[in-house]
Amino acid sequence: MQEYDTLLLCDKILIYKNNEFVCESNKALGIQDSKIVYLGDFSSQLRAKKTYNLKNHLILPGFVNTHTHLAMSLFRGLADNKPLKVWLEDYIFPLESHLVKEDFVRVGTQLSCIELIRSGITTCCDMYFYNKIIAETLELAGVRALVGVSVPSVEKDWRQWKQKSLSLKEQFKNHPRVSVALAPHAPYTVDSEILSEMAEFSRREDLFLTIHVSESQWEQEEIRKKYNKTPVQYLHDLGVTGDKSLFVHCVQVNQTDLQIMAQTHTAFSYNPESNMKLSNGIAPINLALKEGVTVGLGTDGSASNNNLNFFEEMGTGAKLQALKYGEESVTAQQLLKMATIEGAKALGLQDQVGTLEIGKKADIIALDLSHSSFHPFYNPVSNIVYTALGNELSFVMCDGKVLMENYKLKSLDEKSALKESQIFSQRVKEFLSSKH
Repeated sequence: MQEYDTLLLCDKILIYKNNEFVCESNKALGIQDSKIVYLGDFSSQLRAKKTYNLKNHLILPGFVNTHTHLAMSLFRGLADNKPLKVWLEDYIFPLESHLVKEDFVRVGTQLSCIELIRSGITTCCDMYFYNKIIAETLELAGVRALVGVSVPSVEKDWRQWKQKSLSLKEQFKNHPRVSVALAPHAPYTVDSEILSEMAEFSRREDLFLTIHVSESQWEQEEIRKKYNKTPVQYLHDLGVTGDKSLFVHCVQVNQTDLQIMAQTHTAFSYNPESNMKLSNGIAPINLALKEGVTVGLGTDGSASNNNLNFFEEMGTGAKLQALKYGEESVTAQQLLKMATIEGAKALGLQDQVGTLEIGKKADIIALDLSHSSFHPFYNPVSNIVYTALGNELSFVMCDGKVLMENYKLKSLDEKSALKESQIFSQRVKEFLSSKH
């Protein structure tokens, strides 16, 4: 008789079949050594060291957030209603230069990890500074992550990005959840020589690369003025495109840009709420999917969103596309796939996460069906994308370890994190009052 490390019993589960999620009933998941090893019907023969009976719950794969800046949760609510250029240059960049140090990054990342878990995000791709601190905080929180070494940086030794990335790669070598990426900020802040060098270095060292691209009309005009190319075409000529590259935002891309991304297998991170809040527009997701581009969903940081709620992101992302494309818009199924399996593909993690399958990592979340948002229960995918708020999430597991049970966090001290965040928020207020 097989005994598993963990057994999950549920009333409803989303299984990925024939390229879509379908709901099945009365299933069990057996987990051994952090992986799903059994997915089938209830049986009295099933045994485990620990069993979770998730009665009246819907189980689905943990969400994959393809773009965020975790430590920027400490800038939440600042400079609202400002366009991207003003928001960055007059507020965020000065704040970062003055305040962002190791402790700031640790507390901000910890605060965001609380949101990640409460939103069902078990995998994220982060881009920020003091990456060693971010990686260690994510490790303690129990979340799966690609940690991007940022250029340019507020750190004094930012020119040491090669050594920093190699050192971090060595520190987390063979780690089950944390890996390293390169994260040049954008084509308008990082010069062409460094971008080309980072692209070559990422291929040589087998590192993922992520960068903001074509986020605003201003960026589009700036790059065209300098190079007579769109940002995507400019980056492609520098060798930055490729199957281990992720372009974030892509609000202002044209069909030629999307064809380049499709042909080079460059992925796309869709960040609808941030794009709205910074007045950058609506990314052409429908066109990207038609061209065959892999599209994942991202929240961006809490400074420009202003939260990491993936349920809100899915609903907003779907409705924006409906506004732009009408009846040819993306569907709730497509949005849920962007939040899970397509997001995993965008990060090169599709063999590990994104669906509930035997052999994949046990990154699993469960929604409490007693909430009104799941009544009536005609179409669970529609309920998740358009109706759920996130407060229905009661259980989160990543890599076979429970991070939240019965709505209570298990891996983080929420009260302590909130208390520490207040200290830094006071420093932010003092700095802004002296400048504005």
